[in-house]
Amino acid sequence: MKHRPKQKVVFYSEAFSVDAPKPQPGASSSTIPSTSARRSSVRRSPSSTPVSSAPARQITPFQSGGKRNTDLNDALIYMICKDNLPHSLVEKEGFSHFARVAVPLYKVPSRKTVRHFE
Repeated sequence: MKHRPKQKVVFYSEAFSVDAPKPQPGASSSTIPSTSARRSSVRRSPSSTPVSSAPARQITPFQSGGKRNTDLNDALIYMICKDNLPHSLVEKEGFSHFARVAVPLYKVPSRKTVRHFE
């Protein structure tokens, strides 16, 4: 049996590479080499995925006056008017929780601001 040179196994964008097992001295050609990777044969290579160095807490919310912020405000005003809801809806704990889960970067306007939108 002829020995093949090192093989490279690729996992998740070349995150790991594994060397092929080396033949044992004096081993007969009829034995099947092990396919399991040894801990010492695993090498780390640099990841090709870019990693942001900014913590998640530094992400800024939608800009006031931006398109996405304006669209969300318009949808909120439409819901309040269409369903005849009070302006204080935006201050309720349940609505605040819903808005944080649905659109985490959206800053819900205050009751007074909603009143001036109409």
